Amino acid sequence: MELKDKIWWTKKSKIAHEKRLLKYNFHSQLLLIWYSLFTVAASTLNSKSLYLLGFQQPSIDPNILVIFSVLTLTMSCFVSSLNFKARSLSIKQCYENLALIEKNSEGDLANQEYQTLLDNCENHSDIDYINAKIEIYLSTSKDSRKNINPHPTLYEVLVFIYHKIIRFIVLLVLYMLPIATIIFTEVNWNNTQQQQQQQP
Repeated sequence: MELKDKIWWTKKSKIAHEKRLLKYNFHSQLLLIWYSLFTVAASTLNSKSLYLLGFQQPSIDPNILVIFSVLTLTMSCFVSSLNFKARSLSIKQCYENLALIEKNSEGDLANQEYQTLLDNCENHSDIDYINAKIEIYLSTSKDSRKNINPHPTLYEVLVFIYHKIIRFIVLLVLYMLPIATIIFTEVNWNNTQQQQQQQP
């Protein structure tokens, strides 16, 4: 692959990398707000409020609220340490600089500048490269797709679909966890009440 093509694909991969980090940043911030709202709301619910919501238990288990408070704090520290926003800005600066040297990508100087940019920026992952290839392939008209080099392979398409499914499942679980927790405590409370009623 020629240097010009390497620079172009690296730039596209960096753009996909930035998009991925911005999505992580959005969902992590939204999850922190969601967990915080759930903890505050659940701590203020009384028996009447729970009854109006369709629950029979008189109150939410205090241990559940403690767990979610600790989970929210832990997630907050974890998200801060990953620093998605600052990393995405650094990657944006990298692919903008790659676009500048792409115009004059001949000679050892261009190759040296290319390597310097890569050394000064965190590397993108394989899935970013795959995302870039498939996105470009799908956004290109069918007549022009033959000019794309390299084409996405079947393996890369399967990896792309796999990552999409896993990301959807993980986000679904994280967003549904507070609701599932309340439902679990309700079922557990009902089972306990039934056991107590069956005892002589």
